[in-house]
Amino acid sequence: MADRGTLGLIGYILGGVTAAVMLIGAVVVTHHIAGRLSLDGGNLRAISMPGR
Repeated sequence: MADRGTLGLIGYILGGVTAAVMLIGAVVVTHHIAGRLSLDGGNLRAISMPGR
């Protein structure tokens, strides 16, 4: 079984990763709301329908 020091270090690392992901998500959402970022990508079609 791991000791408390190692578990604490793993906790800090995972907490840092979680905070980084949340920060990146918040930045993407705020840029999208402000209109500086378009997640749609224009008129891209994944399936081309015949006759359209």
